Amino acid sequence: MLTEIQIGQYLDLAVAAEGVVEPELSRWIAICKSGRYSIHRPLLLGATIAGRPELAPVFEVYGEALGEAFQLRDDLIGVFGDPEAAGKPVGLDLEQHKMTLLLAWAAQRDERVRKLISRQEWDTAELLDRLGESRERVERHIDDLVERACGATDTVLLDSAWRQELAGMALEVAYRNR
Repeated sequence: MLTEIQIGQYLDLAVAAEGVVEPELSRWIAICKSGRYSIHRPLLLGATIAGRPELAPVFEVYGEALGEAFQLRDDLIGVFGDPEAAGKPVGLDLEQHKMTLLLAWAAQRDERVRKLISRQEWDTAELLDRLGESRERVERHIDDLVERACGATDTVLLDSAWRQELAGMALEVAYRNR
């Protein structure tokens, strides 16, 4: 877990410093930073302790999908959130030139966004104006990730109470406002 989060944090900083616009790399960073550390590996540890090794592949799919959704929601909150509800300043990711999936998809689609992020100083107000379509795409991707996570639990014998608990956690993690 420690190695994965270190790799994710390193890549997050390196991609921001280099201005790399690569959506798949942005997704991988989200998985390393959050997917494996906060959801997948803890569930895997619990399954191992409980003597349920057959849950490992299920928890890998569930954990990585939900962990990515968690990070993507965090990215959306960081750009569009209410600072009071979020409990943190918004806009910091743009100020720090973080190449989130939201921004990578926008840059891939929009020449103006590519020009804005190629500058040393970013016009964050103009960037915000141009992120609407990518925001919708990220929201749809989060929906798909939640569906994938919850669907993974249907592939193994699991008590319905645990299945409901995991589905509830998926909704809470992916659709939170802070």
